Amino acid sequence: MKLYLHDITQRRDRDGRMVTWLSERLLTEEVGVSKDYLRFTCRRNFRASVSPAKRNKTILPDTKRSWRYAKLNGQFCYDYDRLPQNRKEQLPGKDLLLQQYNSALKNDRRARLKSNIEAVLKTDCGAYVHHYRGDYEHIQTLAKACAIINYMAKEVAAVETTGKCQLLKDFSNLMDGSGVAYLPRHWRRLGEKIDAVLNGKPIEQVVRLPRSGNKNARQYDDPELMSWLLQMRRLQANYTNAFVIRKLRTMCVLAEKKAPSKSWFESKLAEPLTKFLTADRFGSGKLSDRYKGYIPIENALHAGDCWMADGTRVNMIAFKDADGKERFLYWLAILDVHSGDIVGVHFDTKEDRWGYINALKMAVAHTGYLPYELVIDRFPGHNTEEIKILIQRLEIMGVKVTITSKSTGKAKVERTFETIQSVFMAESEWYYGEGVQSRRDSAHRSPEYIAKQKKKRKDGAWSFDEAYKEMMRVLDLYRSTELSRYSTKFSRVQMSPREMQAKSDKPHAIRAELWQTVQLFGLEKTVAIRKGGVIKTTIQRVDYHFVVDEYDTIANHNTVRLCYDMEDLTEVYIFANNDDPNRDYLGTATEQRKVQIYGPGADGEGIGRAQARLKHIEDARNAHYEDLVEVDGADGDEVNILLGPLADKIDKGEAESAWLEERAIAWKDKGKPRLLEQEAPEDMDEQEISDLVSNARSQY
Repeated sequence: MKLYLHDITQRRDRDGRMVTWLSERLLTEEVGVSKDYLRFTCRRNFRASVSPAKRNKTILPDTKRSWRYAKLNGQFCYDYDRLPQNRKEQLPGKDLLLQQYNSALKNDRRARLKSNIEAVLKTDCGAYVHHYRGDYEHIQTLAKACAIINYMAKEVAAVETTGKCQLLKDFSNLMDGSGVAYLPRHWRRLGEKIDAVLNGKPIEQVVRLPRSGNKNARQYDDPELMSWLLQMRRLQANYTNAFVIRKLRTMCVLAEKKAPSKSWFESKLAEPLTKFLTADRFGSGKLSDRYKGYIPIENALHAGDCWMADGTRVNMIAFKDADGKERFLYWLAILDVHSGDIVGVHFDTKEDRWGYINALKMAVAHTGYLPYELVIDRFPGHNTEEIKILIQRLEIMGVKVTITSKSTGKAKVERTFETIQSVFMAESEWYYGEGVQSRRDSAHRSPEYIAKQKKKRKDGAWSFDEAYKEMMRVLDLYRSTELSRYSTKFSRVQMSPREMQAKSDKPHAIRAELWQTVQLFGLEKTVAIRKGGVIKTTIQRVDYHFVVDEYDTIANHNTVRLCYDMEDLTEVYIFANNDDPNRDYLGTATEQRKVQIYGPGADGEGIGRAQARLKHIEDARNAHYEDLVEVDGADGDEVNILLGPLADKIDKGEAESAWLEERAIAWKDKGKPRLLEQEAPEDMDEQEISDLVSNARSQY
C-alpha cells in the first residue's frame, strides 16, 4: 500500500471523538471504489441525510450514515468509522494504518520538508515581526518568509555539497504551493538568499518588500502608480474604490512615494479608459458585457436552415417511481431556429444518446426533411459509436453537423426553454419556478406551495405519465400561441411557431425519403436472399419472412443489409452489402406470413398468390437466360452440335437444320458454300468443294 502526505488526517469532533479521515485517492486505489460512485452515490446519499442549513460546511456533521465525508487539504476525505463494513475489511486496522502512514511520511523527504515548513509557519513567525514596520499584512508575510529562509538555511547547512542543488530544487517546488510571498521561486535565486543568511547577513536585509527604498518614482504622473491602480482595479476580487485607494496609498508609503489625494484616485478610477481596461473584474457577468464586443446575428431566413438540439430538466415537481425514489422529467428538444417550433421531442428521466436519436427521428418523420445545419452540444453520449455513425450518415446526406461546447452556440434553444418556463409552464400547478440562479422576485414559488403540491402527489395524482401529459400540453400551447400575445420583440408577428414552420419556404432543407429515415435511425443486419427472393431472419426472438420482388436484386445479390424500424415491420428496406456508408439502395421487402393449408381455415388464395409470384420470377430468369445465350446472326445453338451424342436429340436436330439452312442461303447468295467462314480457293472445282464440306461437316 502506497501512502502519501494528506492521505490520512486526524481531527477531533465536537463530541470528543477523534476522527480518522481517509483521502479519496486512498479509497479509489486501495479499496477499489470509483470516483463516480463516490460522487454520485455515496456523497449524494450522505448529503441528503444532513439538514439543508449544514450542507455547505467543510466538515459535514456526523449523522451515523455511511460514507460521511469532508473537504480537507483540497480533496474529499471520508470518515474511517463510517465506512461500510465490507470496505473496512479491505483496509488494515485503524492503528496499523496510522503506523504505516507515519512510517511512509518519515521516509519521504519532500513530505517531511513540507510538513516541517507548515510547522515553522505556525510556530516561528513571531520571532521576526519586530524587524519590520508598516502594514500589518505585509509584516506577517515578511515574517513568514524569514522563518522559512531560516529553516532552509539550517537544512542546507546540514547536507553535503553534492546534495545541495537537489535540496534547493525541492524547496523551490514546495514554494509554489505554499502561498508565501517575497521569496524567489527559482532554486538558484533561492539559493542566493540562503547563502547570504549562512554568510552572516541579517535576515531582515535578505527578506525585504519589493521596490523597498525606491525613491525615483514620479508623483502623480507616475506610470508605476497607474500600473498599481489598474492591477488592483482589474482583480476579479472586485474590491471597492475605498479599499483600492487604501491599498495604493499604503503602497506609496512603503515605496516612499508622496501619496496622491483621495480625490485624485477617485478621478482616475472614474475615467472611461480605466473602466474599459479593467472590465474583467466583473468576470463573465452582465456588468462586463457592456465593454465586450458584439456581433449582430440575423435569424435563420427559412425553416430547415438550422435545427438546434438540447436537453434540460422540466421545472416541475419531482414524481416518485416504483422504488419510491424521486425523479424529475427530462425533455430533449429539436428546435427549428427560423420559426422557433419544436419539431421533435423526447421525454425521459435522464439525458442520453438514445433520447437525442429519438427526438431527431421524430423531427425528420414530422417534417419530412433534414436541415441544412444541425447544432448539438457535448451531451452525455455524444462520443459513442451510435452518435458517430449517425453524424457520419447525416454528413453524407449533406447535413452540416456543428458540435459546440459554448452556451452561446445554441442560444436560440436556451432562450426558448426560458420562454416556455416563464410564459407557458407557469400556468401549470406542478411548476416549481425558474433555475436556482434566477434573482427575479417571481422566479420561485413559496416553500409552502411546493410542500402542498408534494403532499398532493402522494395520492397518485403525479407520476411519470402525468408529468409527460402535462409537459405535452404545455408544448402544444407554446406551438399554437401567436408570438404577438406574449412577446414585445415580435409584437407584430400574428403567427404561432407551428404556422411559421409550416408556411415558410424551405429552399435549403434536404428531403428525406422514408427509406433514408429508416437508414438513419433504424436498426440493420446482414441477411441472405434464398429460394426465390425470400429473406428469413430473427428479430427480437421472433422469426420473420420477407420477400423481395425485384428481379435484379434477387439475381445479383446473395446477401444484403436489411434496415428496419421496430415500430413497423410490415415493410423493410434493403441495401447493397458493402463497407461504403453511402451504399446503394436496392428497394423494399414486404413481410410474408406463413400460409395455412390445413383445416377449415386453409388459405388457398395465399398459396396461389405465392405461386404466381414465384412463376413471375422464374419467367424473368428464363427470359434473361435466353437474352444472354442468343447470338446475333445465328438461330441455332451450335453448342448442341459440338456436344454430339451428349446433346438432346431434338435440340441437336434443330441446330443441324439451322446450320444447313444458313449455309444454303450462303450458297444461293454467293454461288458457293461458306467453308468455316472462309471462301474456297479459286482453283478448286465443285467436287473438291463438296468433299471439303462433307469432311468439315463430319467433324461436328
